[in-house]
Amino acid sequence: WLLEVLTSDIHAPSKFNSSELDLPSFGALYDYCETNHFYCDGIITQSEKKLDIITKILSICNASLIKNQEGLLEVRIDKEEQNPVALLNAENIVSFSFSKSMQRKTDGTKVTYTNRKTWTVDTFYSMLDGGSYDYANDKVESLALDYVTEYEHAYKMAQRKQRQLQLQPREIKADVGSEGDFYPLYSKILLQLPHLLQGLASS
Repeated sequence: WLLEVLTSDIHAPSKFNSSELDLPSFGALYDYCETNHFYCDGIITQSEKKLDIITKILSICNASLIKNQEGLLEVRIDKEEQNPVALLNAENIVSFSFSKSMQRKTDGTKVTYTNRKTWTVDTFYSMLDGGSYDYANDKVESLALDYVTEYEHAYKMAQRKQRQLQLQPREIKADVGSEGDFYPLYSKILLQLPHLLQGLASS
């Protein structure tokens, strides 16, 4: 569907030809979605910007679109990476900054999606601890998923978002030199700074 929308004639000025796309990266996304049972189902009943549709599709399969070094539109997937591409430390970081949110983290998510078995809107609670929702004590946020029609897919999306919040108590922004242009999006980067006061001053 991502290819269908990008190459559609409906809005000619925004149409991409296949020669402008890195097709192997789209194939890699297809395989990734098949492996994880990520499916995209929906009906567009009113006028909507192509960019908004593309953004929704990308959001449910952990992916982004970039222009690569060859000038082609390429898909990058935010998935587990085994090998780091760089080590950032005091010698190669130009500047860095820290930020931390003090707001209370949520205990779970109230998820709304369309169930393809009945084509009705279903709601369930996805709790971080894997338990049930405690109305009196648990704090939850709402998550409405477009084009997601499988419970397992919706559950994975909710858990992913919750784990990201849990594992990112702080945000560190590091500015590097021109070599940063060679770090692909979603690369695994090791960071080693004396300012990180946890553990062995590395993360």
